[in-house]
Amino acid sequence: MKKYKYILWFLGVLLFLFAFWFFYFRTARENKLMEEGNILVKKVELFKAENKRLPNSLEEIGIPEKDGFNVLYYYKRDSSHYTISFPISAEEHKFYYSDTKQWGKGYREMK
Repeated sequence: MKKYKYILWFLGVLLFLFAFWFFYFRTARENKLMEEGNILVKKVELFKAENKRLPNSLEEIGIPEKDGFNVLYYYKRDSSHYTISFPISAEEHKFYYSDTKQWGKGYREMK
């Protein structure tokens, strides 16, 4: 009986460590990408102030575009609005909207 108690205790500890690891690193990754996104927003806004227009791509402000899971995506919506996004999971993204100057989950139309 003691053997089963130790096995259950061990499995409980493993489950706790996995849950802590999963939620901590997901939040840490999301916060890191939001901080990088805020720096990117400042660069886009600086470009806009200096050139009186939005950049057409990240390469135009000196940032090479990449693909992957820990990458920020820039999308020019129209002449004065843009979004910056990154994937949270396979189906979900977090977006910065220039019209509200806020981060939000999921896609929406610009106001």
